Amino acid sequence: MAKLEKLNEFLSTNLSQKQLLYVAKYTEFNEMAGRDSLVGPKTEDNPQYSQEVVRQEGGFFRKGEVGNWKEKLTLDQVHKIDMWKK
Repeated sequence: MAKLEKLNEFLSTNLSQKQLLYVAKYTEFNEMAGRDSLVGPKTEDNPQYSQEVVRQEGGFFRKGEVGNWKEKLTLDQVHKIDMWKK
């Protein structure tokens, strides 16, 4: 909660404690993953995300594990990202 309060102050959003609690709740991984199916199919009017991601990965949210993205990229892609981060 302290991180959200710090972000709230930095962004000058002036959210109340109750609003910050909602932010904390609705940004938990399981909460967001549970809403994945509510987005609906990608259309011109609803360009949320590619349905190819849903078919190949089972949804926009995968495991919620730090570093899991490296399992989805080629070694060359991982190397390029690692170089960019340095």
